[in-house]
Amino acid sequence: MLLAAFLIGSTGFLLLSWWTGLQQVPRFRKPGFLRPRTVWLGLPAAGLLLAGIGFAWMISLHPLAGVLTLVLQGLLGLLLWKHDQYSAQTRILHGTYQQIRESNQEAEEFDCLFALVSTRYPRWSEDRRVELCAGKNLRQLILVILLLENKIHPLEDAALYAQIKRKVERIVPLRKGSRL
Repeated sequence: MLLAAFLIGSTGFLLLSWWTGLQQVPRFRKPGFLRPRTVWLGLPAAGLLLAGIGFAWMISLHPLAGVLTLVLQGLLGLLLWKHDQYSAQTRILHGTYQQIRESNQEAEEFDCLFALVSTRYPRWSEDRRVELCAGKNLRQLILVILLLENKIHPLEDAALYAQIKRKVERIVPLRKGSRL
């Protein structure tokens, strides 16, 4: 019985995690069956219902196991929500920029940004790399790279764009003397 309650609760948690992950996918990459509003809203409702039933049943059978499972899956959910693919890509780009900045401390900001773009896109022409870096600070450049690589259109996926922009602003600090 304890295993059945755990599986029901975990299935609900899995549905919620899947739904959260699908919200971070550009519109054109979302599966077609998710487009109807009943499915889009029914998925988290079913996840919450299954998780609630499973964990309530588990707590009624064995309170300590139920609470521990709920806490562990809550922490896992928080980690999945905080550390998604866009945060990881932002951290990688920021780390590469910091390595470039440390090895060339006397270099100008544009040169470091150009070196970052050159490491990411070595086959691009120099003109195209300059065009990508022109008039941007590190935050803006990382945001543009994320949009390019993940094929996110800021107007069609406005909510996803705003979410990614907030993550970049949270992860990447502005340097002194940097343009906003």
